[in-house]
Amino acid sequence: MAIHNVTDSALLVKKSRKTIQRYIANGKLTVTRDHLGNPQIDTAELIRVFGKLSQVSQKKIVKKSHDVAPTLSQQNNDDRINKLLSAVERLEGIVSKQSEQIASLLKLEHKPVEQEPEKPTPDNLTTPGKAPVNYLDDIPVFLSKK
Repeated sequence: MAIHNVTDSALLVKKSRKTIQRYIANGKLTVTRDHLGNPQIDTAELIRVFGKLSQVSQKKIVKKSHDVAPTLSQQNNDDRINKLLSAVERLEGIVSKQSEQIASLLKLEHKPVEQEPEKPTPDNLTTPGKAPVNYLDDIPVFLSKK
């Protein structure tokens, strides 16, 4: 079924907005909330609580919703399209600048790095053209005697 705001619900059941709000606050009328937190009331819930709905009010609400929506959408479509196009252009500019920054950072990252000297391993203790290194010569004499 359809969902109505508090004002339309009050028209449908021929009650005041305050009565509808009081029913909601007391938990007699179950509502859902829209993305802004406004109460939304289902037609079935109005029928459950108040019984039959007013036929005259239903026609007014349906006519009001049909008349307002197309007029607003026709007037605002061009403005919305222009705003969206300008937002897309602005975002394309931002993406372009960020792509340039990323490219420059990648160039810095690929800069040649000086290699660290190799640590001595058993295989590279002797280098071509040099005598083997004897590390035992560095041990003090008094440690090696018994």
